[in-house]
Amino acid sequence: MSLAWYAVQPVYQDCVYISFEPMSYEEAIDAGLCPAPEMRWETWTD
Repeated sequence: MSLAWYAVQPVYQDCVYISFEPMSYEEAIDAGLCPAPEMRWETWTD
């Protein structure tokens, strides 16, 4: 059970984006300025 929980946790890539708006990180992802987070198990095959 704990391995499954660990596998589905999001992994956030490094991203530097400066804004004072509360939803700026999500907007940066939508605009393609930052990579979207991936499930941890998706990074195991890289």
